[in-house]
Amino acid sequence: MKKHYSITSHDNELISDNLGIECKECYLNCNSRGSLVQNCPKYGGIRRQGKVVNNNGITFLCDETKTTKLFRDKLEGLSYAFYDLLIPRKQFEIEAKQIEQQRVNRLIHNLTSLNAHNIQEIDDFIPQELLGTNYQRLLEFIQVEIKKNIKNTATMFLRIAKHNVHMKTEFSIYKKLDRLDAALEFTLHPIRKVILNVLHTFFVDFTNQNIYVNVSSFNERVLIDYESIQVALYHLIENASKYTMSNTSVEISFEEIVNEIEVHFKMKSLYVDNDEVEKIFIEGYSGKAAKEYKLNGDGIGMWQINRMMKLNNGKVQFINGQDIENVRDKKFADNKIILTFKKKMYNSD
Repeated sequence: MKKHYSITSHDNELISDNLGIECKECYLNCNSRGSLVQNCPKYGGIRRQGKVVNNNGITFLCDETKTTKLFRDKLEGLSYAFYDLLIPRKQFEIEAKQIEQQRVNRLIHNLTSLNAHNIQEIDDFIPQELLGTNYQRLLEFIQVEIKKNIKNTATMFLRIAKHNVHMKTEFSIYKKLDRLDAALEFTLHPIRKVILNVLHTFFVDFTNQNIYVNVSSFNERVLIDYESIQVALYHLIENASKYTMSNTSVEISFEEIVNEIEVHFKMKSLYVDNDEVEKIFIEGYSGKAAKEYKLNGDGIGMWQINRMMKLNNGKVQFINGQDIENVRDKKFADNKIILTFKKKMYNSD
């Protein structure tokens, strides 16, 4: 049964409405609580329509109820009962706005912080007072500084590149993945190259900790939405750079299993208790060791990795090492993170 209705509050706020273009004239001309329409302009044939005006507002209904009494009872009930939903609806709107505001606040905070890092990198390289000088003198100064400090300049560009990749992930999450109409574009990509594109931006971080990253040779492609997988890889590699023990290595290897490809990240990193293995995938949760050593962030890294992998029809596993190694008052273990990707899309049948 095709129902059409319009519900307006006493102060003319439209609460709910699904009237078609053809229904508007019926709504305007209806002055009864129940009358027959002999030739419906939208569907043809006979229908019933009615309008109730009371202290709550205006309620209009049009459907194919068989008798006038049943129709009037239905309309009367709707005219009173529907307004009871206003309070939970308004509460929902408030909560939805708060959630959206939190997302906006987090985006602004993260982008502001990353932008400040980039500005600081440039300020450290070019004295602030020179930025106001003439263009030619500034160019000459930059060229001289680059020649004098080639290594420092290169590392500066790598740090800025990392910050820019991070900013891109923030935009990706907010603009693309936090929306109801998020559109993922699945195409085949060589997974080793995708990893290297993110890994290179963390060169300075790993070098400062004397951590060697070894990526095995591999040429196979996986079916992914490139932008969202970059988000997952950024958080994974960032965690590896923060929590891996200095003077060790991170081993990245690949394994083909039927229609899937597994990427294994092995590292000696902060110890994770058995009871934390599932918790680390909860938004806002930081591991005990990370908090104890004041290395924890916002607790969204593993949560985002899990979220992005699910969006890509894949999964992430964390396998915690059991043998603890104490180094400089910190607990480490041989941990492994496994990302599982699909090689291609398969029909459900």
